[in-house]
Parts: sequence; C-alpha cells; structure tokens
Amino acid sequence: MEDDRRVAQELAERFRRALREALLEDPERYGLREAALAGGARLISILDELRQPDPTALRHLADQTSVDPTDEFVRRFVDDVSGDGRLIVDAAVRRATRHVAECLTTTGGPLADPTHPQRVSGEVFCALYQLFFGELVGEFVHILIAENIKLTLPALMLLDPTDIVAGFVADQVVKVLPDPCAAAATRSHEPPRLADVARDLLGPVSKCV
Repeated sequence: MEDDRRVAQELAERFRRALREALLEDPERYGLREAALAGGARLISILDELRQPDPTALRHLADQTSVDPTDEFVRRFVDDVSGDGRLIVDAAVRRATRHVAECLTTTGGPLADPTHPQRVSGEVFCALYQLFFGELVGEFVHILIAENIKLTLPALMLLDPTDIVAGFVADQVVKVLPDPCAAAATRSHEPPRLADVARDLLGPVSKCV
C-alpha cells in the first residue's frame, strides 16, 4: 500500500512537471490558465459576497419546496462560478467548483444549513481559494487520464495511473499557491479586503497551475 502511494506521488510529480513545462512553452495551451483566471475571479466575487449580509446565492432558499435547499445552493454556486463553457477544461472548473461548494455545505461548514448560514470566515475564504485552484489542476489531469488523451502527455499516458494521482497533483499545486490571508497580513497599512488581495494574486496563481 505504501509502495502504491509512493508510486502515485512520483507519477503525480511527473504529470505536474510535464503540464507545467507545456504551459511554460505555450501559456495558452489547453485554455487552462485562462479558465483558472476567469473561474478564480468569479469564485472570489461569490465567496466575498458570502461574507456579506444577505448574499444573493442564499436568497429564497428557505422557500424551496421541490428541491433541497443545500442542493439548490450547490447548483447556484457551481453554475455561477463555472460559467457555461463546454471544453475539457470547463469540466475541470465545474468539478473543482463543486468540491468548494461541498466544503461549504459539509457538516460543520459555514453553510451546512444554507437557510441559516454562518459567515464565511477569512480562514475559510483563503482555504477554499487555494482548494479551487489545486482541484482545478487535479481534475484537469483526472480528465486527461480518464479520456486517455495521449496527445497531451504521451510518455506519461502509457503508465496508466489511477485516480489517486490527480489528488496528489492537486495537493502539490496547493503547496505552491500564494495565500491571500498571508499576503494580507504583510500589508502594513490599513488591513485590505481579502477579496482585493485574492484578486491581486490571480496573476501569480495562474502561473502556478
């Protein structure tokens, strides 16, 4: 079991390195960075709104009779962050967004009961910000593997890795991502809004994917 994890981690590092080299060669390849910037900007806006009173995403959930309020919130959140693209990378954005929504609504999460929400803290905001980008790259790799897209990373596709590789890729990305909370703490003047700091970091973040 430990050997399997070690092999999966090594494969994840090779996937991560190959993908990074491909994007350094052509930043527009796969549309991954463009999707990360667009999805990230929408995510920041919605998470920031969830830190304010009466956010749009939570309105009228208690009035729902034909659908569970949590399911309706997740649907709204995923639709609003993901957009309506139909490319492979858009599917990865959608899956990453769903992971974020599930973290918000999990037991103990701020929106475990979205009809009686708790405020999204700065710590949660920053954790979900990083989670989104890590999961985006991990899900993108997962789709490449599942669809057997050999033209992308031919040498690695022959290894036939399992789903766990994508999870390790996501973990590796999160480790190198800038943290809005840490960045905000270094600013000596009046504490900035986290959303503004997160937006400022989108450029550096996109280069980490």
